[in-house]
Amino acid sequence: MMPPTAKPHNPADAIPAKHLHSSLNKARHAVNVVRWTPEGRRLLTGSYSGEFTLWNGTAFNFETIMQVCRDSNVQPRILTYIHQAHDVAIRSATYSHNEDWLLSACNDGVIKYWQPNFNNVKAIQAHTDPIRGISFSPNDSKFVTASDDATLKIFDFSGGVEESILTGHQWDAKTVDWHPTKGLLVSGSKDHQVKLWDPRTGRCLTTLHGHKNTLTKTLFEPSRGQL
Repeated sequence: MMPPTAKPHNPADAIPAKHLHSSLNKARHAVNVVRWTPEGRRLLTGSYSGEFTLWNGTAFNFETIMQVCRDSNVQPRILTYIHQAHDVAIRSATYSHNEDWLLSACNDGVIKYWQPNFNNVKAIQAHTDPIRGISFSPNDSKFVTASDDATLKIFDFSGGVEESILTGHQWDAKTVDWHPTKGLLVSGSKDHQVKLWDPRTGRCLTTLHGHKNTLTKTLFEPSRGQL
């Protein structure tokens, strides 16, 4: 099976239509986040318990990490990789476009910065309510968040400093995405509205009506930028 980017004129051909496998974590908690790691060989999941779990994307089992000892007489140990990332439920996570960073967000409104080896280098208090969505700008210099406080916030990535607050949704903001090539944001909310924003001015460009229920996901298509 080819990825959607290999069939830009008919991406639906790349949608799997057959269920292959079901996997259960050791501790049964709701899984709120599922992301492929940048190299595409593993799945990263974030759970209600605040844990990250790495899964083998081919065998569908817990990913293992080989701890190689310098002493050749000592056998390396195989460890299942489960990492306590947050103290409360993880609600969103995304990798940077350059694949050097992972951002995760939780029910407490905290965002954590992670290196590819899951070394946590920074944590910032971005919101006081749960963060439901997070997305990087095209050059990874900024990121945007969507929260249950009905706002979107734009942050400088390197400093973790809040730059602007985007208001306009009447209820919880559940999802946000940054256009892959342009200065354009799209968000969805519990108020049934889809909004397009200019991240430079913080102005709402237009509001799309038509949905009759909560918007849980709004995305730009990665290669062509279609909504």
